[in-house]
This record gives sequence, structure tokens and C-alpha cells, in this order.
Amino acid sequence: MTEEIRIERQEDGVMRTVQFKTQAAVTFKLVGTNLVALYKKEGDENIFLVMPAGEVSGKGMTIGEMITDINAFLKRYSEDAEPLNASNLVQALRDVQMAGSRENIPEYEMNIDFDSIRVELKQAFLYLCKKDGGYGAAIEYAFELAVDFRELFPNDAAFFNVDKLSLGLWNTDRKAILERMGIIDVNTYLV
Repeated sequence: MTEEIRIERQEDGVMRTVQFKTQAAVTFKLVGTNLVALYKKEGDENIFLVMPAGEVSGKGMTIGEMITDINAFLKRYSEDAEPLNASNLVQALRDVQMAGSRENIPEYEMNIDFDSIRVELKQAFLYLCKKDGGYGAAIEYAFELAVDFRELFPNDAAFFNVDKLSLGLWNTDRKAILERMGIIDVNTYLV
């Protein structure tokens, strides 16, 4: 049901129908990236939108910085909250590393400083539009995460070295979003 407000225009005396609209927005940070979340009600449509607010910082956060921020957040809301422990997280990552190695491959001790690996949220876009009383909704998304692995391999490894890993997931065709993610159209290279 669309709410309507009748407004009389004084200049020509004609009654016009105007649709009720409202909007609320909040800006916030996630993994060091400024984002804005928006809710808009326009007639019988409810629109939710999350997208970057301005330029992406490009610096991201280390695992240690994330843990420190999460613990500060938990402490603000509950003095009894059990803080995350950085050494437990590092040990869990090492356990995964060890579980992934095969028995026939000689054990190689990787001395990874997990606190030096930076995680950066490069893109976060979510669009949801749902009509009041409707069963379906239009949903579009695009997320991109980059992980800086420069410390994973020795700095002098000239034959093979991994600097960054980037992972993007999307289902939108919006040009501005895809350009911001740097999505490569493979067909342009296969001409």
C-alpha cells in the first residue's frame, strides 16, 4: 500500500498527489574501510544499500589490529566479555597450515608473522529492493577482499613470490561498481 499526501499548489490551485518517501543513513568502518549503509522507503519499495563512503583507504588492517579493535568493541559493551587472544588465532592458523601439508612432503617450518599480513576490504556493495507484501526481492552484491602476503615468502625469492591475493565476488552489472573493483573483461584480451 502506498501512502499518499495531498498538497495544494498555491500558484495554480491544482491538487497534486505526492508519494511518501523517507531515508536514513549511517556511516561506519569495517576492516578499516569507510562504508555507508542506507535505508530508503519510496512508496511500497524498501531499499537497502551498503557501499563505500568515499575513497578506499588502501591500508587495511593486520590480524593483530583487528583483534585489538574487536576486543575494544567487546569491552565497551560488556566488561565480562572474554577477549580474543592473538596467540590462539595464530596457533589455529598454524594448525590449518600443518593439516594442509601431505605426509610425503618433507615438513617445512614456515615462520610466518601473521601480524604482518594485512587484510583490506576493497569493495563492499549490497543492494536489496523489496516491495511491501511482496515475496521476491532484487538483490545485487559485490565484495572484494585483498590480502597482502609480502611477508609470506622470503624477500629475496626471485623465482616465485606472492605479494597480494585478491578475491572478488559479485552478481551486479553496474559499471561503476565493476570499475571500482577493477574487474577485467577477459574477452577484451582474447580479441
